Amino acid sequence: MYDDICERIKANRKRMGLTQTQLGKALGVQKSAIQKYESGSNHYKLETIVKLAEVFHISVSALIGERQDES
Repeated sequence: MYDDICERIKANRKRMGLTQTQLGKALGVQKSAIQKYESGSNHYKLETIVKLAEVFHISVSALIGERQDES
């Protein structure tokens, strides 16, 4: 799961045209924290996941890769 979310964080950051420093400022963290999120060497707090989803204008489900079952 962590590898997938790492890739989605990096891909969405790039999609938004943000540097790691810019994303860090938007989240109130240092660039080094973003580097750790993207490499998977940092655990994700729910608060951080929610903030990331807001910055990326996507749902938390999309960020964490949760599949929606179609009925």
